[in-house]
Amino acid sequence: MNPIELNRSLVQLRLSGMAAVLETRLLQAQCEAMAPIDLISILVSDELACRSKRLLERRHKQAQFRDPHKLLDNFDFQFNPKMNRSLVFDLATAAWIGRREDALFLGPAGSGKSASKHRSRPRKTAATPDGRIQTAVR
Repeated sequence: MNPIELNRSLVQLRLSGMAAVLETRLLQAQCEAMAPIDLISILVSDELACRSKRLLERRHKQAQFRDPHKLLDNFDFQFNPKMNRSLVFDLATAAWIGRREDALFLGPAGSGKSASKHRSRPRKTAATPDGRIQTAVR
């Protein structure tokens, strides 16, 4: 089977992650004299990474964020210097849910309670494949 036929077969088998990098990985295998099992392992890893990325994209789309490109990383903490940045990021990881803890936002009007609340909802938080936390604002 030649690379073109193999690529078509991978797409037919719904392995588009492998199909996308097949040519590159074959060249890499030839240059590095890679063992067949290593080539297969890399291709499977590429497919898993592709699926993970698509899953994250699909979940972002399903969440129907009002502004999906607005992330907690870009949040302006300068408007309220009293806001504890590390605490906000900790809330965004939603680890407090796993510990069965509650979150209560207190403060005067205009102190950022609603903005923090919306940015730290668990359904708005997603971990990227490399472990970074992304939180979109609704």
